[in-house]
Amino acid sequence: MEFLMKIGLPAPDSEVFVISDLHVGGQPVEGERGFRLMTEPGRLASFIRHVAARSGPVELVINGDFIDFLAERHEQVPHWRAWNQDEQTALDLLERMTSREPDADVFKALAEFVAAGHSLTVLLGNHDIELSYPRVRQALLSKLGPFDFVYDNEALVRGDAVIEHGNRYDRFNQVDHDGLRRLRSAMSRRDEDLSRAAFSAPPGSRMVADVMNPMKEQFAFVDLLKPETGAVIPTLLALDPSSKGKLRGIIESLAPSISRGIDSTGQVKFAGDMSAPARGTGPALDMGMGASGWASPAGSPHGESVLGERGTREFSQSLFAGDIGAGDRLAWFSSLASLFARSGPTLEQRLPVLLRALRTLASDQSFSRDVETEAPYMTAVTRLLGSGFRYVVFGHTHLPKHIRLDGGEYLNSGTWADRIRLPEAIFHSDEQRALSALREFVEDLQFGRLGKWIFREYTYVKLQLESRWGRARVAAATLETWPSAPNAG
Repeated sequence: MEFLMKIGLPAPDSEVFVISDLHVGGQPVEGERGFRLMTEPGRLASFIRHVAARSGPVELVINGDFIDFLAERHEQVPHWRAWNQDEQTALDLLERMTSREPDADVFKALAEFVAAGHSLTVLLGNHDIELSYPRVRQALLSKLGPFDFVYDNEALVRGDAVIEHGNRYDRFNQVDHDGLRRLRSAMSRRDEDLSRAAFSAPPGSRMVADVMNPMKEQFAFVDLLKPETGAVIPTLLALDPSSKGKLRGIIESLAPSISRGIDSTGQVKFAGDMSAPARGTGPALDMGMGASGWASPAGSPHGESVLGERGTREFSQSLFAGDIGAGDRLAWFSSLASLFARSGPTLEQRLPVLLRALRTLASDQSFSRDVETEAPYMTAVTRLLGSGFRYVVFGHTHLPKHIRLDGGEYLNSGTWADRIRLPEAIFHSDEQRALSALREFVEDLQFGRLGKWIFREYTYVKLQLESRWGRARVAAATLETWPSAPNAG
């Protein structure tokens, strides 16, 4: 059976369970969540044991972002790193994450799964690129037992389904796999001079290390609240208008992504050597926050009218889209920052402005399972379906999906990390009631009282495979939810 599985031809009537974005890692701080994204490893371990107890041939696929190296704080400066070039450091971090309680039970469950004769396949994501290092791979193999590891930008094929993490289609998190291969080649020969490998972390990883993690020390919600752009940025500015300087760091971190992404046909713009020089830095990226005025996205005069409902919605939705330049993104930041700064010195005075900004998200469908709001993913799905696959399975976005299309189906396995959604009450027609709900929500975010707002939804994709006339095919594909956890922090 193992030979058939490796070439994409599973034994008859086998099952493939796909999970992704587990984000195991991060040290809890004084009993709190700290920098962890996934806070209930016990539920993950129980799921793995549940799959192991299935009758018949079964495979578990961990579709990227298994271990979160970005969530690990270093004692030495810089405390947060977009990636770890030193292989020994990566080994030490792996040992720390796999032995830390209660995460250790996840790796124990996986080792039991493999020891029982089941098939385990791990795909590389963008938060765990260090897993591809030679000695790190070997260490994980020693801990779990024999499993298949898919890296070097390859996808996994099971019958007529293609499985990949999905960061390949995210311009901010595309990995330079050519540079990573050069780096691993040097490591395998114990070459002390790794500089010639010329690998650099994805822009999104640099943003996490340089901007987001330092901000999390004050505002623990920044990488949990969804949607990331439309909800997080206005909320940060409402809580602290002076954070505009930190938000500028987001643009600077993401500048290299300008030349990345995918084209209109779904092809990655740089499928080979992925290096891309940073563009758009310098005077053109000035925040324009001087006393003499500030940039306006629509050339409007100063004042709140600049961010009316339509303007806020349009710029919120297009902030990181391919058709808006760095200058326009900064103008959007600048407009929001100035608006909140002029709204008043207290949070209470800024709440009406925040309410108006967030209400533009009333029709947001990010959490809808049958709608994909990110156009690049749908473009990629269309191309893959046109290549002969009937099922496309991604992860990466942390948003579970199951969308039926002409020619096939698209599924996203979601995440096992915590998330925060905007409270429905802020969209209530009674503005005073909405303001009251927003006040409670924002004050809890401000002081780290996240427990009541945490949303957990442990999802996975199940593929039922069959062999007909010597060919493997997917007989059924479903998006399922593991018994959900109570909303406790």
